Amino acid sequence: MKKLYMIAAAALLAAGAQAQTLKVYMGEEEIKLGETTTFNGGEINDFGAVGKDYKFDPELSLMSDQSGACTLVADCTTGQNVMLCFGGTCVSSQSIEKTADLVAGEKMPLQFEFMGYTYTADEAIPEDVTTEFTAEQGATVISFTVIVNPGNSAVTVLQNDKALRAVKGAVEYSLEAPAEFALYALDGTKVAAWNLAGNGTVSTAHLPAGIYAYTLGKNSGKLYLR
Repeated sequence: MKKLYMIAAAALLAAGAQAQTLKVYMGEEEIKLGETTTFNGGEINDFGAVGKDYKFDPELSLMSDQSGACTLVADCTTGQNVMLCFGGTCVSSQSIEKTADLVAGEKMPLQFEFMGYTYTADEAIPEDVTTEFTAEQGATVISFTVIVNPGNSAVTVLQNDKALRAVKGAVEYSLEAPAEFALYALDGTKVAAWNLAGNGTVSTAHLPAGIYAYTLGKNSGKLYLR
């Protein structure tokens, strides 16, 4: 039984004439910021009264335009164990750090998987399993979030602002200049707004988890609130 993923991605490209370009791919398709993509990559085997086993592998990979070591950190913020190989021995844990040598113009598979099993027919497979990734090669850093949700029907690619970071029940901010920060439901309804300056945190605990559009001064984008 095929299932789908939600992918949230953000890229922070270092300045400078010689800055690398580091890209994320899902299969053969580059994950481009601000677009929506679908992917049929999950499998669930139902064994009736004795439960189910499941495996979700979005076939992610990294590619750089320069050769060199790349460090990849995966942190499952919802507390499940995930597996990551990334060019070496596979590790299963909630938080994983791996380093691999990228070859310019060649994709390096992450070999990222979320898998497991249930013991009864009624036991639910975990929903919204969220893993945050940071990849660093030289001065170039990109970040992206993988949300495994067996009941979701789309893969969403979000562009995150480096001044904002969604954490459980809140959004952390670090601003160079004062700005209004506003959140909108995807139907355009304004659901919250704050006038921000400097560094701090605003509570979003009153809002249901999910994807929201935002404006931050003249910038705009989307956030996945937890």
